[in-house]
Amino acid sequence: FRRVLFRSVPQAGYLLPLYGLAVVHGFQIWRIITWPLFSHNLFGSIFSVLLIFYFGTELETIVHTRRLSLFLLFSVLISGILFTFLSKEAILSGPEFIYLFILTGFTYLWPQREISIFGMFFVKAWVISLIIVLLDLIPMQGLQLDMGLTRIFPVASAIGTALLFFHFTYKQYRFGSALITSMESLMWWRSKRVRGRDATWDEKL
Repeated sequence: FRRVLFRSVPQAGYLLPLYGLAVVHGFQIWRIITWPLFSHNLFGSIFSVLLIFYFGTELETIVHTRRLSLFLLFSVLISGILFTFLSKEAILSGPEFIYLFILTGFTYLWPQREISIFGMFFVKAWVISLIIVLLDLIPMQGLQLDMGLTRIFPVASAIGTALLFFHFTYKQYRFGSALITSMESLMWWRSKRVRGRDATWDEKL
């Protein structure tokens, strides 16, 4: 078994990625939780950290940090168990699950929020989410969508669990609801008193 495992996961450090045979026969239960922590390249890790920091900081203004962390951990655990039963020979790893979970929550709450790209132009949150999902489904060596289990599973499970969490827990905080509109109106009114009467509605963002 060790020979099969080491030959199948030569570059993974043998510890973090989710490998069904290692979990079932090798009793390496921690892999069910640690699989999103392993990345195959440095650029992917940096990109993931930037996305998590930018969108996660915004989410913490509404979602309590501990609650968000616990549900993210629970989602990783459930997804890991499900993937183990779906395929014991496939290897699952990558931080896509974490940043897609956070990005989905951000987009659910603020779908029309305009995100500044290098301060030059603005793109709506739902457009950015769509682009990132497509980039995750397109392999680096070609432009054809990869619908393999190890590529589509983390994307689908992250989006699905995030939608369930934010829909049933924070539906009342969606952008456009009376509560958010009132809060942002108050913030804009207070900033207008400081900046003067020339302040515009867009400045509240």
